This record gives sequence, structure tokens and C-alpha cells, in this order.
Amino acid sequence: MSITTTIPLKEIHCESCEKTIHDVLSKLPGVLTVAPDAELGQVQVRFESSVISEGDLRSALVDIGYDPLPAKWRIQEKAVRSPKVIR
Repeated sequence: MSITTTIPLKEIHCESCEKTIHDVLSKLPGVLTVAPDAELGQVQVRFESSVISEGDLRSALVDIGYDPLPAKWRIQEKAVRSPKVIR
């Protein structure tokens, strides 16, 4: 079964970070697509759950120096960065 997950990363800052993350994760067995986004501070990955787990993806990110955050963190951070304007 194919699953898409979004993993927030505090340390992703630039295109070089995006390329590193893309290159490493895309080589893992079972990974179908990798879309890192430095502006949003996250990486979206589609993978075959019968081959690899989200935990494996997070471990691979740790191995290359990134610290994956809980998904809840991204939602809270985004809310702080872009509050709604009420008129």
C-alpha cells in the first residue's frame, strides 16, 4: 500500500538541504516520491508501507543530520507564522 507522509524538519534551510534530502530518501527501497520544501520546513514522501516505514524514513533523516519533528509541531508553527486577519 502506498502512503504519503509529511515530515517537518527544523533544520531544512535551502536548496542544498532539499537536494541532500531528496537524494538520500529517493534511494531507499520502497520510496516512490520525495518532495522536500525548505520554505515550509518539511519533506513529503510517498512510499510503499510494505517495504519501508515512516520510522525508517525518519531514521534516514537523522543519519544525515536532520531532526524530524512531530507532525503536530508543523501545524502549530504554521499557525503562529500566518495568523488569520479578521476584519
